[in-house]
Amino acid sequence: MKAPSECKQCGGLAFWKVREMQEHAFFQTRPLGDLDCVAPLDTIICSECGYTLWYSGSKELTERAGAVRRVVDERVRCADCDGQPHLLVARLHEWPSTPLASATELTVWPFTNLDERGRFAMLVCDRCGRCEWFAWGLGDSEKVGIAEDEACVRCRVAARRVVHPFREHGSEALPVAVVGGRSIGEFAVHFCGACGFTEWYARRIERLRADGNQVMHILGERPAVPAAGGPYR
Repeated sequence: MKAPSECKQCGGLAFWKVREMQEHAFFQTRPLGDLDCVAPLDTIICSECGYTLWYSGSKELTERAGAVRRVVDERVRCADCDGQPHLLVARLHEWPSTPLASATELTVWPFTNLDERGRFAMLVCDRCGRCEWFAWGLGDSEKVGIAEDEACVRCRVAARRVVHPFREHGSEALPVAVVGGRSIGEFAVHFCGACGFTEWYARRIERLRADGNQVMHILGERPAVPAAGGPYR
């Protein structure tokens, strides 16, 4: 995993790298994605607009019947390394907020009927770990979040919805980082009601500080622009 040269959304060159994303459990935090063998999950966050890239560093993610499937498709290529092999995790789970309860599905929207809360699937590049999120099983997606004017970057259909803040089981906001036991920030989730493609934006991250371990500040580099007229004069 390396920092992008610049943010694809705003062109920003400064990023936060957050290692081992955490979720809330009963009076503690646990690695997000641990239940589905995709942990540790790291993020690279544009410090200007909050656009967030996800990466799995798991060494345990393999095909499992009914849960994880290998996908090799010429049309499905990693945005970072152009690799074709991916592992598709059909349902992502989280730890519940109450003791003695079993794991639960990570839902898109916690405030509707159980069958309409939606689920997440994750496509993980088997070469570099770049993750893409997809929302599915939402029923009538127009009941979820609020409408967004922009069309989906994948399918170009104007069916994007925004969930902000994104909440875990128990309605706590999923933190952008947990530092010294303190949660920092929250996420806005932008998903397409047509194809499910999902993008994440970190919000309220003003208190993020580099500690050299869990949170790091990194700089990209804008691609050089060739001089007018080419190399010959």
